[in-house]
Amino acid sequence: PLHSDRAHIEQVAQSLLGALAQPYTLCGQQVFVTASIGITVYPDDGGDISSLLKNADQALYAAKAAGRNQFSFFTQHMQQDAVKRMLLATDLRSAVPKGQLHVVYQPIVELATGAVHKAEALLRWTHPERGAISPAEFIPIAETSGSIVELGDWVLGQALAQVKVWREHLRPDFQISVN
Repeated sequence: PLHSDRAHIEQVAQSLLGALAQPYTLCGQQVFVTASIGITVYPDDGGDISSLLKNADQALYAAKAAGRNQFSFFTQHMQQDAVKRMLLATDLRSAVPKGQLHVVYQPIVELATGAVHKAEALLRWTHPERGAISPAEFIPIAETSGSIVELGDWVLGQALAQVKVWREHLRPDFQISVN
């Protein structure tokens, strides 16, 4: 049965991680290695090599996200998350031209005087169907999909235009931080 197979697979994965984690000497220096393991099971997780490799890669991604020296089994939830990330990445590519992104500014207050001489630019996305999407969700997608540079350029342009206005109307030395 699958339960006993899973227990055996876990034992093998733990043994591999334990063996790899043992220190060894390389050129007189003690070296440590850790690994992440993504596990998928035939035929439950896929009927062909391509789908098994894709699913193992998703499980590996989850193992890496859990920290060093971990293993993770593929789950259907991972597949749903991967599809969700793919759809969000596609939508994110058109968010700038469709006007779905905006920048909000968080003031940086000087505690001694209460004065505001600086602000931090924060990117926000309002998706037409999903509403507000957290930067914690869409920034990692932008980083992995390659759209982070375009977003960064857009935010910088917005912040430069805003700092110009605030320098004219508030303070000539006003600053905006862009992360």
